[in-house]
Amino acid sequence: MCQEKLVLYIEDYPMVREDIINHLKRSIPRLEEIETADSASEAEQMLREKKYDLLLLDIRLVNSENDFGPFQETHWTRTGKKLLELLRDGEYKADGGTSHNVPVVVISAVRNRTAMEEIIQIGRRDNCILEYLSKPVRLPIIQEAVEKILAQE
Repeated sequence: MCQEKLVLYIEDYPMVREDIINHLKRSIPRLEEIETADSASEAEQMLREKKYDLLLLDIRLVNSENDFGPFQETHWTRTGKKLLELLRDGEYKADGGTSHNVPVVVISAVRNRTAMEEIIQIGRRDNCILEYLSKPVRLPIIQEAVEKILAQE
């Protein structure tokens, strides 16, 4: 029997979040739980409290405390990108223990090639980002990415 997995999904739009969660729970039974955060600060706290097997991350978290008003391409630099930098630098120590590497699937509407390359480069530590999926993305594509990563563990 496969070991159950714990996933953290960081997404600020509830409808998008619920659609993806419902699909993944139906299609991948070994997902123990999919916990959610709708802001970078909430995700940071959760990453310090628990060790996750997989992180699903929207880079552009416009509803976070870092939102400065109408969206501009620079806003994501203070949200999802910052989380990736902290992951890369080993800032998260679950349960007060040692830092842990968590694989990341980025699911984002950021399509600017330079921005995408920067995000991927930040996440390159220990193969952190294993997938970068551009929104809108079909649910089976997300499922395939999650299954591929979970099969590697």
